[in-house]
Amino acid sequence: MKIENDSLRDQALNAINNSYHSSPGYNIAHQTEQYLRSKDFTKALKIANLAIEHDEESPQAFAVRGDCYFHQSEIEKAVADYSRALKLNPGMIDLFLKRSDCYLIQKNNALAEEDLLLANRMRNKNPEVLESLGQFYRRTGQMDKAIPYLKKTLEISPTSFRGITAQTTLLLNEKGPKEAVEFLMKNDTQHQSQLAFQYTAASLYASASQMMLNDNDPENDQLAKDAQDKALSFLKKVEAAGSSKMKLISNDPAFTGFESKEGFKKLFDKHKISTEGTVGSKSPAKASSFSASIEAGGGVQQVIFEQPPPAKKNQNPQVVAGEVLLLAPPE
Repeated sequence: MKIENDSLRDQALNAINNSYHSSPGYNIAHQTEQYLRSKDFTKALKIANLAIEHDEESPQAFAVRGDCYFHQSEIEKAVADYSRALKLNPGMIDLFLKRSDCYLIQKNNALAEEDLLLANRMRNKNPEVLESLGQFYRRTGQMDKAIPYLKKTLEISPTSFRGITAQTTLLLNEKGPKEAVEFLMKNDTQHQSQLAFQYTAASLYASASQMMLNDNDPENDQLAKDAQDKALSFLKKVEAAGSSKMKLISNDPAFTGFESKEGFKKLFDKHKISTEGTVGSKSPAKASSFSASIEAGGGVQQVIFEQPPPAKKNQNPQVVAGEVLLLAPPE
């Protein structure tokens, strides 16, 4: 049974994620995040490997090692670890978004979109998921698909940085670059420490700058220059964070033509990537059809498989594309 009730879906996802928090691998892997924040990626990777050696069934351990690889620009390895973590616990919604970024860096838009849609099927009222989908469709020139996700983001979380970038994108599409830049400039200071905001703001400023310059309206020349400076400033913040998100510029049309611009050339040369080996054409986080039942107050209680997949007793609950399953515990 597909779970349509948002409250029940959220209860199930929370129960799934909480079921892993007491594992030894989780406790060790959690320490890795401290080193990631301080940009000590070598030590972070060492502890992540230790966590996996200690508990090979810990999705958190593979997730944080994937983060280590992502920050070290080892995108193939990051994809492999995110995929392993999702196989162990498909309820880790943030990993769909992180793996989507990896696919974008690899210029595999099809898999990037698939991961975002999977995340949305599980958390269809999550501003991070909704806005990520909207920005993906903006970057790939599909504004007709982007608009509903951006409007829903704005409706749910209007004052968050996700709401700000959603509103800016809608203004860029509906009113024009001048209005979009003026709005973003009024609102970017309070959110400038957020990495996800930094990259999206840079992309939006770059896109608006190009649009104004292409309009050949002298009245907007200074604003276009200011927007370009803002784009560069935010890209430098992304770079300073030590994140591989900088490599997204290779697959972002907003930065087309910026490769030779003053200030940008150095960043492009440093973070330019070649297309890595193709990843499998199918996302590993899918499952066959099944039915499930949920009892109020008890989370996921029972699953009756229409076509029972192989299962081990005591296996943890899983969520796949918005459908919840829990393999039966031992009697």
